[in-house]
Amino acid sequence: MASNLPTLIADRFRIQSLVGLGTVVRVYRAVQEPLDRAVALKVLNPELADDPSARRRFFREARSAARLNHANVIQLYDFGETDEGQLFLAMEWLAGGSMAQWRKNPPPRPVLIRAFEELLLGLAAAHGRGVLHRALKPDNLLLQGKVSEPERLVITDFGMASVFDAAQGTTSGETVAGTPRYMAPEQVRQDRPATPETDIYAVGTILYEMLTGSPPFCGDAEEVMAKQVS
Repeated sequence: MASNLPTLIADRFRIQSLVGLGTVVRVYRAVQEPLDRAVALKVLNPELADDPSARRRFFREARSAARLNHANVIQLYDFGETDEGQLFLAMEWLAGGSMAQWRKNPPPRPVLIRAFEELLLGLAAAHGRGVLHRALKPDNLLLQGKVSEPERLVITDFGMASVFDAAQGTTSGETVAGTPRYMAPEQVRQDRPATPETDIYAVGTILYEMLTGSPPFCGDAEEVMAKQVS
């Protein structure tokens, strides 16, 4: 196992396999004991254990997920810190893939329509609680079950989420967030707070990509951001 973590995390999560490795986090399939429940265990990488920015993002994801309870939003089971000082999140385990796999193998149109209906339902629930995702992309839209005909779509990865106050018209955590090809113009320009429409813009770009096989704007990050605001 490519990790210095013990086999048992926090005396209750037994790691089975490494399923994802990024610059900030690594994700394991684990079993929560003694419940015998499969979980996705997201752990902050060891070299970032003392990084204030990385820790804030991790806390932000935990708080955002904890505010939400909806079938189309990832369910948070637990949050804590290991004896080695590494933050972890335990979430529901989804056996399937992500919408990113539809880029090369698009599903039948009714399946695609149902998935986007569920995406909008999940976003409506989040927005109703004042939570903006701000970083939607096909990779963090998970599919439970068969990728070709999933049982459910689930929104995950709320690490860049913020809280929107509709009455005040303000948004917490205002930083440049998201993947350029899915970012709304206001995210690129940083000329006004993100709003629920910011997430809806991302949904539109993702839908365009799923229907056509490519995003609305292509190029390197700077070129794409310039096209988003032109």
